[in-house]
Amino acid sequence: MKRILFLYHTSSIGGGSFCLLNILKNLDRQILAPYVLLSEDGPLVDEIKKLNIIVNFLPRMHTVPYNTSTLKLSKLKNAIDILQSMKLFKSIISKIKPDVVYCNTMMLYPYLRPARECGCKTIIHIREHWPEGEHKWQRKTALEHIAKYADEIVAINRYSASMIVPFGRKATIVYDWIDMSSRYQEMPLNEIFGEDMTNKKTFLYMGGLQAIKGAHEVITAFTNHLKDPDYRMLALGINPAYKSNGIRGIVKKILKLLGKIQYSDKVIEMVNSDTRIKCVPGVYNIRHLYEQSYCIVSYFTIPHANLALAESVICNAMNVAAKTDESLEYSHEGEMALLYEENNFEDFIRTLISLPEKREEYLANMAQHSSVIEEMFAPERNIDILNHIIESI
Repeated sequence: MKRILFLYHTSSIGGGSFCLLNILKNLDRQILAPYVLLSEDGPLVDEIKKLNIIVNFLPRMHTVPYNTSTLKLSKLKNAIDILQSMKLFKSIISKIKPDVVYCNTMMLYPYLRPARECGCKTIIHIREHWPEGEHKWQRKTALEHIAKYADEIVAINRYSASMIVPFGRKATIVYDWIDMSSRYQEMPLNEIFGEDMTNKKTFLYMGGLQAIKGAHEVITAFTNHLKDPDYRMLALGINPAYKSNGIRGIVKKILKLLGKIQYSDKVIEMVNSDTRIKCVPGVYNIRHLYEQSYCIVSYFTIPHANLALAESVICNAMNVAAKTDESLEYSHEGEMALLYEENNFEDFIRTLISLPEKREEYLANMAQHSSVIEEMFAPERNIDILNHIIESI
């Protein structure tokens, strides 16, 4: 039985956490004994324990700051915490005695070296898109460290895999697999909007209030440029009644009086000004909403693995997204999603306005070729690849 220790820096439920859970659920438990090391307790711990997997904690485990300047006090403290955690990390390894240490994000790369020093084989999962020209020294340092201390390198897509190639290594692509058959929950739009939606066209936005997901741009585009009275928008993860309390609320009020409105408040004000917009909490079982939507829309402000695009293609649902390496890969080079120039708001508007005349063409492409994307993200295919990497290391 091969013992494998998974490292992850957060216990909240999100993108990387979902992917880690998927990996843990699909390991070949006949020959692999998984353990998990997290920085703190949280919702992820409960989900892992349901799988009868032991969870340990490394309180000062942090990721190295990703694609950002390290010349800040908070970032320097982060680096010190990582260094101070190494001794405890080695003691945990000596207790668990894993054969393999698996870092579930590229930015946990400092833990590769002490794992190697303890005699473990190492795997790292590159989930990031770090542009070549940004923070060059930090990027080079990270990738050189990975090239030197990782026995196996896994990447979530072709761009992530390409980052390590100039450093003399090869990454195996394992897509964060998608199984839409298990993600169906009845959520009729008629009930959500409280009206007959037969002739209405619903735009689905799923980025919450995150600036990098383009909440402000998406809501602005809909409110100011998509005026059709039959248009509707369903925004996931935005609470239109949200207000800050306590000292933060007081500070926000003072800033507002000074003409400085916070990002979240701007978005909520626009949401509340347009009766065509409805908000609901984020939902994982999203398939029914994809099937009912006129278009899924996003405005990512940084390159990002837009899994929602791949999910919508698999469900034959229309998608408007920024043109990035990932969106091209996930839409069969743009044949199955309407892509606009990244961070170009004017082109975003033009693309949305052109949607009615182009939508049927793209839906036809999906009906004919979406199986290509479905196979790319097929659970069985990617599970087999990952299990093979772990078993044969």
